Order: sequence, then C-alpha cells, then structure tokens
Amino acid sequence: MSVKDMTDQQFTRKLAELIYNARECSRDTDSRVVIIGDFGTYNTHPLTGDWKKAKWRATAEEAWTDIPNFSSDPAASLEVQAKALMTAGKEYTKCLTKILTDSFEIEVPENDPYWIATLVLTATPRQRAEASYMTLSSQD
Repeated sequence: MSVKDMTDQQFTRKLAELIYNARECSRDTDSRVVIIGDFGTYNTHPLTGDWKKAKWRATAEEAWTDIPNFSSDPAASLEVQAKALMTAGKEYTKCLTKILTDSFEIEVPENDPYWIATLVLTATPRQRAEASYMTLSSQD
C-alpha cells in the first residue's frame, strides 16, 4: 500500500514505527497495552516518558491513538520534518517537491534557501509527513 492510499491513522502508525521504533507493549497481568519506542532522549519507554504515568489502554488500536497525528498536527509534522531534514536534507527537498508538484522533473535549486522556505511554508502537515516518510524510509 502506498503512502497516498493510507488513512491518516494507518500513516501515523507507519511513520511512528519508522521514526521512533514504536511498538506495542502488553502487561501480563491484564493484557492492557501501551505504545513504547525511542521517544525523546531515552530508548524504549512510553510516549509519556514515564512508566508510572504510562497510558495503558484496553486494546492496541486504542493505544495507537495516543501517537500524535502527523497528518493533521502541525507541530508533529514539523518534528518529523526536522528529523528528515537533519538526516537527508536534499533528498527531503526532492521528495517534498515531488509531492507538491507531483513530478520529479522540476530541478531543485541547489542550496537555495528561498526555494526550501517556499516548499516548507506551503506544505500541509500531511505533505511534510509524507516527504519525511519517503526520505527516512529510503535511508535504510
């Protein structure tokens, strides 16, 4: 399934799995679920950052709703955009250009801050997140 065909919820999960190594963690005592991953500076902990404050949910589907929606939340999409720009800025710019123009045929001006600013400012949260996903998934 391509990124374009995914619902916001499906895409958010895929992006969280890619960027944060997000995954489900169940309690043995009552089968409640929390999402853990490499959020912030610590590895393999709940999204809240503290096991005592972890939001244990009844189902995995419910637990995944705790992840920020990268498709509609501007702050969340800017966070993943920053990660993509730091990892592979030129590739991210190419991916965002393709998403906004639906073509790789436009020449991306080399190191042109105005071009990059134009792309970043005109992109929706979903477009920024899609470009981030495309960039980071190609870095494996």
